[in-house]
Amino acid sequence: MACTCSRTASFVLRLTCLLCLFLFSARCQAQSVQRVTYTTPSGKVTGRMVTVSGETVYQFLGVPFAEPPIGQLRFKKPVPVRPWNVTLNATEFAPSCPQPGWGADMGIDIRHLSEDCLYLNIYTKVRPTQARSSSDLKTVMVWIHGGGFSGGGAMGFDGSLMAVRGDVVVVAINYRLGMLGWMSTLDDVSPGNYGQWDQRQALLWVRDNIAAFGGDPGKVTIFGESAGGYSVGLHALSPLNMGLFQRAVMQSGTALNLRTTAPDPVGFAKRVARILGCNDVDHGAMMSCVKGKTVADIQSATLQASESDTLQYVLHVAPVVDGELVKEDPRKLLGEDYRDQVPFWTLDVMVGTTNAEGSLVLTPLQPWQEQLKFDLMDGIPTRVLCANISAALSRDYYDGSEEVARAICRQYTSDKGDEDQARNVVDMYGDMMFQQAAVETRDLHIKGKYVFSHMPVATDFRRFPWFRGAAHGAEVNFLVGQEHVGDNETVLSNAMIDGWTNFAKFGTPNDPNSRGTFQWPEYDLTTRAYTDLDLTVSVKQNLYPDRMDFWLRQIPAMLSGGTDNSSNGAGSFRSSCMMGRSVARPCLALFSAFALMFV
Repeated sequence: MACTCSRTASFVLRLTCLLCLFLFSARCQAQSVQRVTYTTPSGKVTGRMVTVSGETVYQFLGVPFAEPPIGQLRFKKPVPVRPWNVTLNATEFAPSCPQPGWGADMGIDIRHLSEDCLYLNIYTKVRPTQARSSSDLKTVMVWIHGGGFSGGGAMGFDGSLMAVRGDVVVVAINYRLGMLGWMSTLDDVSPGNYGQWDQRQALLWVRDNIAAFGGDPGKVTIFGESAGGYSVGLHALSPLNMGLFQRAVMQSGTALNLRTTAPDPVGFAKRVARILGCNDVDHGAMMSCVKGKTVADIQSATLQASESDTLQYVLHVAPVVDGELVKEDPRKLLGEDYRDQVPFWTLDVMVGTTNAEGSLVLTPLQPWQEQLKFDLMDGIPTRVLCANISAALSRDYYDGSEEVARAICRQYTSDKGDEDQARNVVDMYGDMMFQQAAVETRDLHIKGKYVFSHMPVATDFRRFPWFRGAAHGAEVNFLVGQEHVGDNETVLSNAMIDGWTNFAKFGTPNDPNSRGTFQWPEYDLTTRAYTDLDLTVSVKQNLYPDRMDFWLRQIPAMLSGGTDNSSNGAGSFRSSCMMGRSVARPCLALFSAFALMFV
């Protein structure tokens, strides 16, 4: 009922009107939203109509794609949602999956969390009454959020502007997080990867229902950032996903990142179980006990199990090789034995990074400032790099090799003071965790890359006087656009939305029907050209050659006890994977410098 004020209205009604008019209550706002109803194979869905950049977009928020993963469905693969008989109200966001408080930094309403969280959001320009012949269906883009497999959600990515400007249908999905999404005993008791299975179930729902929203189920691009990029990379390597999507964009993460899979999933699961007071000897009894605990207890135990009395950079909660969805180690899946079985080689692929990915190195360092006697505001002393950071990274990822720790120290030491040393540390961590995997993935697939290198006006890292470039995740707001970017950043945001949606539609960031002011280059092993996404977009070549040689040739040679004389800076794994393959592969656009310093 609308709010109306009259002389005969009661005091309560008048008060309600005042609240509606002057406080803009959420209830009254919702009543004024124009609603639209679409009919899908799953049932009727009512969404809302909004105006973005002068155009109409239809939003369907909180659409279920699986049954609630609660009770006996906890620690199980998702069960497809049953069709509904009554019209579904999809005008408000559904709860995000349980996560720590820092999820608020990713646009998540942490007051509205629930284990019943397997929902997705749809953004489309197609009217409910518009004819939907197969030739009129639009390209579909499915967003998989990042957040270290522990935070984030679909509500953090508003696909409205992308749908309007790019003339595509955008879908953003939730998936289970933390131990609820990834707890694994590496056996049939709890195989793990529940969050990864959730993502796949969302893709299956999209395949079966998206035509009702004007989307083409045969033209699907999956794209994701950080943990979302890892997930996209793993989906591209799963034989189960053949034909489920046609293009993939991996932002700040691929299947080859060091943190794509959990280092010790069983050991960490047992630590969490012990904290919860569960028997950790028998996996069946252990998981039965954990299944009976509250979400809050599991989250608290996960946090305690992650604590360490030493500096560490391990990602404990992550996918595992389960022999089914993640059939083998990603590097093995990229070998000749699986060439005809995995989607990767049949896809168009775009890979990119920011140029200050290593901003993530700072968070674990902050609590150690007093003990290590330094202040991050002033930079990072060389002694902290060489005695603490390099040792921790070697321990966590290179079996504690002292030779690797010393090599990292030598490669990234600066003699120009703590501020310059801090920038080198950021480069080091970004190279190790993101850049080398992006370059390796790009060179495997050939054809294209981008780097985001623009430091956004709105970034927390500006508080460090020495910080330069685009921090990890800085490009995401530019894909959402609107109020998330500054006035002088709108042109860059639009160019990026155009590039991403063109890639989804045409397999190249360039619009074949328009010769704009800038043309993204096609990547090859001769020029190694990539697009630097800054306020002034440009083409550059050969991303960080000396630093990539260090990680892709020198470190592998060091670990193998031999030498690698390859002249192109590629590691032995990458070289062997490329032998005998045709260069006539689908497009791989490499975005290494999101000129918001998105290298």
